[in-house]
Amino acid sequence: MKRLILLLMLTVSFAGVTMAQQVQDVTLGSTHTYTANPEAGTTANEYKWQIVSGGVDVIDLTTEKGAAVSITFAAADFAEGNTYQLRSQVIDNTGCISEYVYVDITVLGVGNVMFADLNTNDNAITCSLLDGDTPSATSFDVVFSGGVAPFELTYEVEDHEGNTTTQKQTFPASTGTISVNDWENTVKVDQTVTITLISAVTKDGQNVPVITTDATSIVGKNNIRTLTVRPKPVITNLTLN
Repeated sequence: MKRLILLLMLTVSFAGVTMAQQVQDVTLGSTHTYTANPEAGTTANEYKWQIVSGGVDVIDLTTEKGAAVSITFAAADFAEGNTYQLRSQVIDNTGCISEYVYVDITVLGVGNVMFADLNTNDNAITCSLLDGDTPSATSFDVVFSGGVAPFELTYEVEDHEGNTTTQKQTFPASTGTISVNDWENTVKVDQTVTITLISAVTKDGQNVPVITTDATSIVGKNNIRTLTVRPKPVITNLTLN
């Protein structure tokens, strides 16, 4: 029984040594700063930094000897979809070196943003509200590919009277919705609200290209959706007898 307990303790201890202390996703092209935090009582003389992939150094960090290092995840050095290990060690004032601490970093592509497939997320048409009705929302799905969430999306809304406003919305994940309300249409023609995706950025500040060029008309564009409200039919009066 004692040998079994000892074996379990050794297994837990070994797992603790080999387990990555932290994990992180970054967007290709982004820059991140990492800071080593020595335990109280350690007097640091200099630091060693290393980025490895499969045990091989990725970029030369031998000149980085301070407590912080800034890394740009450029396409020339890092491949989209790959995971790299950033290691840090401290050398104290007696010349002794620490165990290394590390973070496993996965590099995500820049990707893009667009409205979801028109086949399931088409421009919407509805009927006018009646007097006193509560407006209801029509939602359009937005899809991000690549990059680190949350995303901040900037878009324009042109209302049915032709007024345009710029709005921002944060998307915690790679999918979400933009919603607009219907209204009472008292004129004799269709009225339309238009939503246009303008730009987006990742959590780590990288631009997300907006896909715009699927078609030449508003109906087919990946960055535009519309809500059209039909005019309200009217009975002027009732004939009495």
